Amino acid sequence: MAPKASAWGKRGRMNGSLQEYWNRAQQHLSSGQITAARVQYEALQARAPDHLRTLLLATQIDWNEGRVRDASRSALVAARAAQGNAEALDDATRALIEVGEEKEATAELQRATRAD
Repeated sequence: MAPKASAWGKRGRMNGSLQEYWNRAQQHLSSGQITAARVQYEALQARAPDHLRTLLLATQIDWNEGRVRDASRSALVAARAAQGNAEALDDATRALIEVGEEKEATAELQRATRAD
C-alpha cells in the first residue's frame, strides 16, 4: 500500500495551479499511472520544492516505483518539515510507518512533543 497524504491546515494549502498539479498526481497514483504522477510531481517540485505536500508526494511516488529507500528518505524529510503542523506530521509519520520506518516515526513524534 502506498503512503497517502491528506489535506492539511494552513501550511498544507496550495494556490490554484499548485493544487492542480497535486490533484492530477493523486489521480494518476490512484489509477496506477506512476509515470504520469511523476511528471506532475516534477512540475510541482520545480514550483514548490519545500512544500509539505510536495515532500510527501515524493514519498508516494518513490514507493510506487519500488524505491523503498528513497521513499523512506522522502518520508523522513517530510516529517522533519512538518514539525509544528500536527496534521501534516501525522501524515508524514504514517508514511514513515508504511515504508517500515517505525523507529524514525516514533523519534519524529517525540521530537514534536518536546518542541511543544
